[in-house]
Amino acid sequence: MQIVVSDRKLTLAETSSLSTKYRMYLLSQALDFPNGTFYELSPEEKKRLNYEFLNHCLAFGGKIIQGQSLSETISFGKTNIWLYHKFRLYFELINFCYDYSALKALVRKHGELTFYTKNSLFTKISEIPSGVTVIFQSEPKQPVNVLNVLRLLILLSIRFFKHVGQIKKARAAKFLIFNRPVQETPMRVPPDLSVRNENPYYGFLFSHVNSDTLVLEEFEFPKLRDSQPFRLLRRLWKPRKECPHLYGDSMLIRKLLDKSIRKQVAEASKVLEQFYPLLTQEAKSVYEQILAYKLESLHNSSRYYLFRYFAYQSFFSNSQLERMLSGDEGSPTIKSILDAGKACGIETLGLQHGAIHPLHITYRFSESDVAQAHPMPDKTLIWGSYWGKILQTHGQYTPDQLILVGQARTDIIPYLGQLSQEKVLDVPQEKRLVVFASQPQRDPKLRRQAAEDVFRSVGSHPNIHLLVKLHPRETDISYYASIADAVGCTNYSQNREIDLYSLLAVCEVLITCFSTVGAEAVYFGKPLIILDHLGQDVQGYIREKVAFEARDQVSLESVLLSVLSGEREIDGEAYQSFVNRYAHRIDGKASERVWKALRGETPIP
Repeated sequence: MQIVVSDRKLTLAETSSLSTKYRMYLLSQALDFPNGTFYELSPEEKKRLNYEFLNHCLAFGGKIIQGQSLSETISFGKTNIWLYHKFRLYFELINFCYDYSALKALVRKHGELTFYTKNSLFTKISEIPSGVTVIFQSEPKQPVNVLNVLRLLILLSIRFFKHVGQIKKARAAKFLIFNRPVQETPMRVPPDLSVRNENPYYGFLFSHVNSDTLVLEEFEFPKLRDSQPFRLLRRLWKPRKECPHLYGDSMLIRKLLDKSIRKQVAEASKVLEQFYPLLTQEAKSVYEQILAYKLESLHNSSRYYLFRYFAYQSFFSNSQLERMLSGDEGSPTIKSILDAGKACGIETLGLQHGAIHPLHITYRFSESDVAQAHPMPDKTLIWGSYWGKILQTHGQYTPDQLILVGQARTDIIPYLGQLSQEKVLDVPQEKRLVVFASQPQRDPKLRRQAAEDVFRSVGSHPNIHLLVKLHPRETDISYYASIADAVGCTNYSQNREIDLYSLLAVCEVLITCFSTVGAEAVYFGKPLIILDHLGQDVQGYIREKVAFEARDQVSLESVLLSVLSGEREIDGEAYQSFVNRYAHRIDGKASERVWKALRGETPIP
């Protein structure tokens, strides 16, 4: 019998070439093939690979090549190309590790097999398991979305001309806040609980800013081959009026004309191009081979980050800035700005924007990383003492780098007691409101399995209304609709725009996999159910006794019904302890503490 494994659709010719007797293993649940069987690694194997590959990624930056570490070789001033890419590399390549492990298991079982793949990495590594024949074919590229290109050019033009008059004010500012308008979400604001768009990471920080504070704004460029339309939102060219503002993309366009910056980028790019062959030559293990190949494939991205670094360094060198703040400080687009600030002697502050855990490679640094690149901001503002312990234990952070401020978004919680379910949603009060906080997981198999389990667990209970609260990065509402339709669930709705905290104030139960929203449910004293297929308890909610655990659809349904019936109740003492350690305190003053830290003042306790 012919054994076939695939992670892609087969062409008609490939399908015709199969023998009359074959067994097909599919590595993606999204594939549909006659007689195909989905093959999935055990949760224990996935967990082992997660940590194993993470350790290899951390060690890779310190790999010595011709007497110098990789990380040090591709550092230019305060910028470090390896640190810009390690997050992306880890999450893009971990799925390769899953598939590679699956191939080894299947070839041990069957002796020989044919593997149809769209992943070019399988053509680059030297250690293909004996007995595996690889047939590679790349997926066809989507056509360029011309309408999106035109909209992008229009937006850039508007922002460029609006930007010119702000340069003088921007250079005179003492403090800088980096903001992305596209990350602003509807939030209720006191005292009347009206809804307006705010950045959830900053809470009500912008209510404190004044004329000596510069808001630097950038929007995320659309993927020009994306079929989804790029929306020309008014907010993208309507800046905040409370303080000076600067459009980062407009400043970068101006810096394209600077020959000295182009020269710096070209020289650094040449160093990288000469280094890639050496790195490939020294790559011994499969892990090192895929990391080396992928790093080289991201060369154009590296050039872009280098340009950003040198351009912002040039701008900051002529400014009066003393201190700068940003959430998501590990993102390469933001890190390039902070690194440029460091190069100009500006103190940098990172603001915790999500849960931190030992598998979060953004916050994981080796001793050599710290010694050679000082990769973290000068200060990191954290929600609570728990997060500080993780950063010190796993990330090489020191206590003097951390400042407790609490979670700024929680400042509205003391005001939300007056909300009702019917006021927030068009759902009758007699319905039991359950919220599923979804998220774009890196493992598409687990993401789909989670959705199926949630829909199945509520589908046969018409007294429950399930609200799927889409993550801000989830834009395709048809994804969950198709899954709900496939499993026969009709008592649900989904919403991306609604204020999360309004939902938490009125819902009865929150279900999630490992989202930060889980912690926020605890802040509201709401029962939390963690759907944890791999049993990793990544955020520690179960260990902290603030969440009920479910491992599959059957256990999820059982736990949910027992919570709604009152058979299971939250542990009030554990909840209060959790808030103290994870959110410092919920007193409506977290944004004020962030503001004081930005100005170099001692935050209020």
